[in-house]
Amino acid sequence: MNPTLASSFEKLTFAIKSNNEQSVKNIDISLKSIAEERDPVSVAFLLLSLEDDFQFDEGMFSVIHTAETFDDREYVAGFLNAIPHMLTTAPKWASIVLTRILNSEETKRELIRALVKSNASIKKSVEDLCNRINDQGTDFLSKTVAVLVATK
Repeated sequence: MNPTLASSFEKLTFAIKSNNEQSVKNIDISLKSIAEERDPVSVAFLLLSLEDDFQFDEGMFSVIHTAETFDDREYVAGFLNAIPHMLTTAPKWASIVLTRILNSEETKRELIRALVKSNASIKKSVEDLCNRINDQGTDFLSKTVAVLVATK
């Protein structure tokens, strides 16, 4: 990772850990620098920075929106790299990210394509997350079926 990007991620991490009213503004400043670099490795780092305990949802949504600016292949690859860890560190945001992926037909197709080639740990993480989403209601059942098949 280049030094500029590393510095931006350090600032992002500090802003999130501060978890105060100034944090959202500092998150947005850091995200601007990260987005300008356009480095696909950023997607996983962005998603791994999500915190369930962060008290300002708009800050976390800004992180997600920045990750979503990458093309579907880069975004899904970063999501799949991050998901095993996200399930333990930020399960609420992991669920939100997957729900957003499921709501985009193009991104969902890329997820299915990439899942088929993924390792067992990643497949298990996505399967668990789909099941958690389905346990909350049947609204997403039709959207998770193909994804669940791809995890087998």
